[in-house]
Amino acid sequence: CINKININEAFDLVDSLLKVIPKTPKYTDSYLWLLNNKVGLLIRTSQSKEAIDQGLKLMKIAERNNMETWVIRAHIGLGWAHMELEKYNDAIKWLKEGIAMCKGKQVPMISGFLTSNIASCYNNIRQRDSAFYFINLALEYGSRDQNMLQMANALNIRADMFSNEKRFMEAERDLTE
Repeated sequence: CINKININEAFDLVDSLLKVIPKTPKYTDSYLWLLNNKVGLLIRTSQSKEAIDQGLKLMKIAERNNMETWVIRAHIGLGWAHMELEKYNDAIKWLKEGIAMCKGKQVPMISGFLTSNIASCYNNIRQRDSAFYFINLALEYGSRDQNMLQMANALNIRADMFSNEKRFMEAERDLTE
């Protein structure tokens, strides 16, 4: 569990490193990694509008430097931030763009976060068929990549989906797993 002190320390660390990291091609990947972490911190502290601004900055720098993986990660953050603002259609737009960029590439971890987040959006707007389609993809990617964080996230989302359909035994199974 992240407490307020740890969050503040994380913000301080990320912000201090963003100020001093050289703005040269050699450090672009590290800069984008820090900026992506700031987006996540902002979302986790209910500062989604600021996260969107930082996510757009991340995307712009990544596009300018032809760093497709970071562009896709920006789509994850932008989708997540819009999802937290309950702007599900905007979130779906960002996440679908990220999914389209993954087509034909080996990026299961990134694909897993895109597909689990879009499943959550579809669940929230009650498009259950789409929600189950994408959450099952997320579980497939998480299993294939043996990514326990991705699996836990996807199982939690699917449990919520099952609960919404009054399928409590299946929800319990996912939460137990």
